[in-house]
Amino acid sequence: MKDSDCLVLDIRRINRLSAGLDSPSHAMGVVSLFVERLPGRLGSVHLSLRDGKSEAALGDILSVATSAYTTGATQLEEQSRVVEQRIRAGDLAAALVAAQELDAYAAEFAQQVSEV
Repeated sequence: MKDSDCLVLDIRRINRLSAGLDSPSHAMGVVSLFVERLPGRLGSVHLSLRDGKSEAALGDILSVATSAYTTGATQLEEQSRVVEQRIRAGDLAAALVAAQELDAYAAEFAQQVSEV
C-alpha cells in the first residue's frame, strides 16, 4: 500500500519545514502559498500536456512534485511522480490521463490544510 492510499497530509513534513525555517508560522505561510498557487500550477501542467510541450510539462510537474513533497501533500506528490514518469517515457496522452487526478488530490490536501 502506498502512503497516499491513506495519507493526504503528512504533518511531519510540515514540522520539518517549520524546523528548517525556525518558524511554524513561516512554514504554514509556505503551505498556504502553495495551496493558493496550486490551481494555476496544475493548469499549466494540463495545458502543457494538451499542447504536447513535454519539456514545459516536465518542468511544471517537477515543480508541483517538489513543493508537494515539502508541504506534506503525499497523494499529490505521488501522483505527480506518476505524471513525471509518463512524460519521461514520452507518453503525453497517458501523462494527461494521470494528471486528471491531480485536481482532486489538490482539493483534498487544501481541505486538510484548512483544518490544521
